[in-house]
Parts: sequence; C-alpha cells; structure tokens
Amino acid sequence: ILPATHAQSRFVFANTCKEQAHYDWFVFDGTGQLDAERFRYACSELVAQIECLRTIFKVVRGKLFQIVLRQSTPRVKIMAAVPSIDQALVKLHADALSRPVNIEEPMFEAALIIDKNATKSRVVLRISHALHDATSLPVILGNFASSFNGIQLSIPPTPFREYM
Repeated sequence: ILPATHAQSRFVFANTCKEQAHYDWFVFDGTGQLDAERFRYACSELVAQIECLRTIFKVVRGKLFQIVLRQSTPRVKIMAAVPSIDQALVKLHADALSRPVNIEEPMFEAALIIDKNATKSRVVLRISHALHDATSLPVILGNFASSFNGIQLSIPPTPFREYM
C-alpha cells in the first residue's frame, strides 16, 4: 500500500469521468484465428507477472492510495466480429464507456475479437494510464507477447513498489 502519486491521482479521477480520458486502448491486428484459451492464459500470466496490472486505488480520509493485490483475475472478453471486426471494436468501446469506472477494481482489461471467417483477429488491451508510463509499457506489451507465445520470462519485472 502506497500513496498514489500526483500523476496517478490525476489519471484515476479523470478515468471516472464519462469520457474516461486516461484509459489507453492498444489494438493489434493479426491474420488467422488466435487461440482464445491461449489468449486468456496469456492475460492471466501477464497480470500475475506485472504488479501494476493488479493495482487498485482507494480513498482513505481524503487521500488516494494504491494497493497491489496479491492476485487478480483479469477481465477478458472473447468476441465474434459481428458484423465486422471494426464494428465489434466500436461496440467494445461503447460498452466500456457505458460502465462506470470502479477505482477499487484493477484497471486492466483485454479482448480478443475474431472475425467470423477466421481470417483476422484483433487483440485489444485497455489499461488506465495511472498504471503505466512510457518506460513500463514496452515491458507490459513484451511480457504479453512472450506469455502468448509460450516464452518463459528469464528476468522478472521490477516490483511496482520499487518502480514507483
């Protein structure tokens, strides 16, 4: 448990607005149909490896604190691209914006959109900017790719407490 930084506080409270301005969407297109179970596993492994993705926030006596959970199950959605992969992404975005943000839940979620002809898949990662920065993002994305491809990490990421 640590006090939230000034930047984290700003991002967290901006995320609670209707626009959820500081939630970042990372979208990757691939050919063929990606394995949904392998995708779920990679997301679970990523959250187990990267502490910031298990971080929640709580206001105590008017101050914002960040709490790293020992474990967390990521929100993962597998979707058919109906009627198209682009329209499925629009629906995913609209659904996300229609849900109020709960700062006491991890602010990471993932989706796999598979087109009905199995010719294209889209990976979508949604992460609050309160959890990552330009230095940690390549680590998060690299670890996701490694987990998805079954590659064991040889060097564990820096614990979030030390990084902060």
